[in-house]
Amino acid sequence: MGVTPLKLLVTGANGFLGRHVVAAARTRGHTVRRLVRSGEGEVKCDLSKAGDRLLADALLGTDAVIHLAAAMSGDPDVQARDTLAGTRALLDAVTRARVRPHVVLASSIAVYSSDPKLSGQEITERSPIEAAPQARDAYVAAKLAQEAMLAEAGGGCVLRIGAIYGAGHSWNAHVGIGLGPVLLRIGDKGQIPLTYVKNAALAVVLAAEQGDGVINIVDSDLPDRRRFVAAHRGSGWPRVTLPVPFAAMERLGGLLSPWKTRPGLLHPPILRARMMPLRYSNACARDRLGWAPRGTFEENLWAALKAPAKAAP
Repeated sequence: MGVTPLKLLVTGANGFLGRHVVAAARTRGHTVRRLVRSGEGEVKCDLSKAGDRLLADALLGTDAVIHLAAAMSGDPDVQARDTLAGTRALLDAVTRARVRPHVVLASSIAVYSSDPKLSGQEITERSPIEAAPQARDAYVAAKLAQEAMLAEAGGGCVLRIGAIYGAGHSWNAHVGIGLGPVLLRIGDKGQIPLTYVKNAALAVVLAAEQGDGVINIVDSDLPDRRRFVAAHRGSGWPRVTLPVPFAAMERLGGLLSPWKTRPGLLHPPILRARMMPLRYSNACARDRLGWAPRGTFEENLWAALKAPAKAAP
């Protein structure tokens, strides 16, 4: 049975994930209207400043909205302006629409709890979310606030997406600390919650077609930190890798707790959220979306490393 063509509005369509979502949607036969702050797109606006009429026109005839536009910064002011204000304006327009479109929100796997009791467990959609986001960073707080906004606006599909990698984006904050040519690799146990950008893009489009509720998006083949670093050999960095036990870093963070300006990974909640030994399930995405992420980690990383950073999807 073929896919029913949909009319989609994609915010953040020129971003790293957004460009691949647009390509995946068109491949599946959907019509895409791209909402962008700048660059090429059918709707050009800053969501946080967009007028009611502009957003109403952008939503006219839309079957589903894929909301990707958000800031990656840990700065509270940036998150309030670029993530929360924009999300509020968009969802207000969605609730006023004559026919309410389905909404897919790109959230993050980072919203799960940093409680040390979770160490060694598998993270699923039933796992507890962060109870004290203010102890983490503004990014996590904003993602949780976005999820709450969507629930208040009538609900939709929340995708808690793992660390996305692809051309020009092969490293992430779940590995360790970079000091010039040296990487302090923190811990060996547990999986890094990754998803290859093309796999993630397909999951987003499938969610626009049939997704509902909360769904975690991580690939089926997830490396530990040792394997992740080994796969980057020959990429030019790091030149030296020094393994540091997770428990030692956790103790150091506790000892330095009076130092308020210490680096993020020396704050125990942030360290645990990123480096605590965990496993991640994508069973819900496979069952509810029919998602089948392609490629092993090494295969997808090799494709990312050999591709030009700004290559088209």
